[in-house]
Amino acid sequence: TRLGLASLYVTHAHDEAFALADRVAVMHDGRIEQLGTPTEVWERPATEFVARFLGYNVTDALGRGRVAVRPDSLRVVADGPVAGVVTARTFRRDHFLLEVKVAGGAPLEVAVTGEAIPDVGDAVRLVPDRAALVELPS
Repeated sequence: TRLGLASLYVTHAHDEAFALADRVAVMHDGRIEQLGTPTEVWERPATEFVARFLGYNVTDALGRGRVAVRPDSLRVVADGPVAGVVTARTFRRDHFLLEVKVAGGAPLEVAVTGEAIPDVGDAVRLVPDRAALVELPS
Protein backbone atom coordinates (compact mmCIF):
# COMPACT_ATOMS: atom_id res chain seq x y z
CA THR A 1 0.00 0.00 0.00
CA ARG A 2 2.96 2.38 0.35
CA LEU A 3 3.18 2.57 -3.43
CA GLY A 4 -0.56 2.82 -3.96
CA LEU A 5 -0.57 -0.27 -6.15
CA ALA A 6 -3.12 -3.05 -6.09
CA SER A 7 -2.29 -6.65 -6.94
CA LEU A 8 -4.02 -10.00 -6.90
CA TYR A 9 -2.17 -13.04 -5.58
CA VAL A 10 -3.74 -16.48 -5.70
CA THR A 11 -2.55 -19.20 -3.32
CA HIS A 12 -3.77 -22.08 -1.18
CA ALA A 13 -1.05 -21.40 1.40
CA HIS A 14 -2.77 -19.74 4.37
CA ASP A 15 0.41 -18.45 6.02
CA GLU A 16 1.60 -16.95 2.76
CA ALA A 17 -1.72 -15.21 2.09
CA PHE A 18 -1.95 -13.84 5.64
CA ALA A 19 1.65 -12.58 5.54
CA LEU A 20 1.35 -10.81 2.18
CA ALA A 21 -2.21 -9.52 2.07
CA ASP A 22 -3.98 -6.46 3.40
CA ARG A 23 -7.27 -8.19 2.50
CA VAL A 24 -7.99 -11.89 1.96
CA ALA A 25 -10.79 -13.48 -0.03
CA VAL A 26 -11.58 -17.15 0.56
CA MET A 27 -13.31 -18.62 -2.48
CA HIS A 28 -15.33 -21.79 -2.93
CA ASP A 29 -16.91 -22.98 -6.18
CA GLY A 30 -16.14 -19.64 -7.85
CA ARG A 31 -17.81 -17.55 -5.13
CA ILE A 32 -16.32 -15.46 -2.35
CA GLU A 33 -17.15 -17.15 0.97
CA GLN A 34 -15.46 -14.47 3.09
CA LEU A 35 -13.59 -11.23 2.50
CA GLY A 36 -11.69 -9.33 5.18
CA THR A 37 -8.35 -8.57 6.75
CA PRO A 38 -6.18 -11.58 7.51
CA THR A 39 -6.94 -11.15 11.22
CA GLU A 40 -10.72 -10.98 10.65
CA VAL A 41 -10.75 -14.06 8.46
CA TRP A 42 -8.47 -16.06 10.79
CA GLU A 43 -10.21 -15.16 14.05
CA ARG A 44 -13.81 -15.25 12.82
CA PRO A 45 -14.40 -17.58 9.87
CA ALA A 46 -17.86 -16.75 8.51
CA THR A 47 -18.85 -20.19 7.21
CA GLU A 48 -18.17 -23.84 7.87
CA PHE A 49 -16.24 -24.06 4.60
CA VAL A 50 -13.89 -21.21 5.59
CA ALA A 51 -13.40 -22.69 9.07
CA ARG A 52 -12.50 -26.13 7.72
CA PHE A 53 -10.27 -24.61 5.01
CA LEU A 54 -8.30 -22.79 7.71
CA GLY A 55 -7.88 -25.97 9.81
CA TYR A 56 -10.56 -25.39 12.45
CA ASN A 57 -12.52 -28.23 14.01
CA VAL A 58 -16.23 -27.91 13.22
CA THR A 59 -18.37 -29.68 15.79
CA ASP A 60 -21.60 -29.89 17.77
CA ALA A 61 -19.87 -31.80 20.60
CA LEU A 62 -18.96 -28.81 22.80
CA GLY A 63 -22.47 -27.99 24.02
CA ARG A 64 -22.71 -24.65 22.21
CA GLY A 65 -24.42 -25.62 18.93
CA ARG A 66 -22.43 -25.77 15.71
CA VAL A 67 -19.08 -24.11 16.39
CA ALA A 68 -15.59 -23.84 14.95
CA VAL A 69 -12.58 -24.11 17.25
CA ARG A 70 -8.86 -24.19 16.45
CA PRO A 71 -6.83 -27.22 17.59
CA ASP A 72 -4.74 -24.91 19.81
CA SER A 73 -7.90 -23.66 21.56
CA LEU A 74 -8.71 -27.06 23.05
CA ARG A 75 -6.86 -28.23 26.17
CA VAL A 76 -6.51 -31.66 27.73
CA VAL A 77 -7.41 -31.35 31.43
CA ALA A 78 -8.30 -33.81 34.18
CA ASP A 79 -11.91 -32.66 34.60
CA GLY A 80 -12.89 -31.19 31.21
CA PRO A 81 -16.53 -31.32 30.12
CA VAL A 82 -15.88 -33.21 26.86
CA ALA A 83 -14.78 -36.86 27.05
CA GLY A 84 -12.96 -38.64 24.26
CA VAL A 85 -10.34 -41.19 23.27
CA VAL A 86 -7.10 -40.44 21.43
CA THR A 87 -7.19 -42.19 18.06
CA ALA A 88 -4.01 -40.71 16.53
CA ARG A 89 -0.95 -38.76 17.66
CA THR A 90 1.38 -36.88 15.29
CA PHE A 91 4.56 -34.97 16.16
CA ARG A 92 4.56 -31.44 14.68
CA ARG A 93 7.94 -29.87 15.66
CA ASP A 94 6.72 -27.66 18.53
CA HIS A 95 3.63 -29.66 19.56
CA PHE A 96 1.78 -32.92 19.13
CA LEU A 97 -1.46 -33.02 17.19
CA LEU A 98 -3.93 -35.46 18.72
CA GLU A 99 -7.02 -36.79 17.01
CA VAL A 100 -9.66 -37.30 19.69
CA LYS A 101 -12.89 -39.21 19.04
CA VAL A 102 -15.71 -37.67 21.04
CA ALA A 103 -19.28 -38.90 21.46
CA GLY A 104 -21.72 -37.62 18.89
CA GLY A 105 -19.28 -36.05 16.49
CA ALA A 106 -16.37 -36.22 14.14
CA PRO A 107 -12.92 -36.52 15.71
CA LEU A 108 -11.41 -33.29 17.02
CA GLU A 109 -7.82 -32.23 16.44
CA VAL A 110 -6.11 -30.99 19.60
CA ALA A 111 -2.66 -29.34 19.68
CA VAL A 112 -0.81 -30.22 22.89
CA THR A 113 2.60 -29.46 24.38
CA GLY A 114 4.30 -30.45 27.60
CA GLU A 115 5.77 -33.57 29.06
CA ALA A 116 2.70 -35.78 29.58
CA ILE A 117 1.35 -36.19 26.03
CA PRO A 118 -1.57 -38.65 25.84
CA ASP A 119 -1.01 -41.67 23.61
CA VAL A 120 -3.29 -43.51 21.20
CA GLY A 121 -5.99 -45.32 23.18
CA ASP A 122 -5.85 -42.96 26.20
CA ALA A 123 -9.09 -41.53 27.52
CA VAL A 124 -8.91 -37.74 27.77
CA ARG A 125 -11.10 -34.85 28.85
CA LEU A 126 -11.13 -31.62 26.85
CA VAL A 127 -12.06 -28.05 27.61
CA PRO A 128 -12.36 -25.38 24.91
CA ASP A 129 -11.21 -21.80 25.27
CA ARG A 130 -14.73 -20.29 25.27
CA ALA A 131 -13.45 -16.98 23.86
CA ALA A 132 -12.04 -18.83 20.84
CA LEU A 133 -15.30 -20.59 19.86
CA VAL A 134 -16.81 -19.24 16.64
CA GLU A 135 -20.53 -19.83 16.28
CA LEU A 136 -21.41 -20.87 12.75
CA PRO A 137 -24.64 -20.24 10.86
CA SER A 138 -27.02 -23.21 10.71
